[in-house]
Amino acid sequence: MDKEKTVCFSGYRPEKFSYSLSEKEPAYLELRERTRQAIIQARNEGYANFLCGMAQGFDLIAGNEILELMAKRPDMSGVKLIAVFPFEGHGRGFPSPWREIRQMFLTKAAEVITLGSVYHAKHYLARDRYMVDHSSRLICYYDGKKGGTEYTVKYAIERALNIINIVEPIPFKPRD
Repeated sequence: MDKEKTVCFSGYRPEKFSYSLSEKEPAYLELRERTRQAIIQARNEGYANFLCGMAQGFDLIAGNEILELMAKRPDMSGVKLIAVFPFEGHGRGFPSPWREIRQMFLTKAAEVITLGSVYHAKHYLARDRYMVDHSSRLICYYDGKKGGTEYTVKYAIERALNIINIVEPIPFKPRD
């Protein structure tokens, strides 16, 4: 996998969003559109590999957008979806619709990478570091909340990744 042609995603889980992740919610539809445009832009700039951390929320939203684009757009041919799991079995118990999106993603993934054999909290950060270390661009949804996304964005800054934050108009300023 060519790091210079690889994008990873990071963003919040459903409970951290200030709105419902529902097709009836205008803010959610805007989130999906911004994510779709960031993916198209990356593809137009030569990115072909997309690493997804497979978490509920933004990760699977982004993965689902790639699946939809691959089904509709010829310019998405050659795109490789790569699922990166923190540990074996991660996500098997997700509630609907995340479980179905996860399963669909797995049937289309070009590769599945699993970093740990059993659950351990440290595997989540290991997954995030793995994705950043193997990418040159991060597409994120980050508005300043503390947590895993904040960690990943800071790590991506340290590693000099090109960062596309789809949260607008909030300026991108990670906390110290």
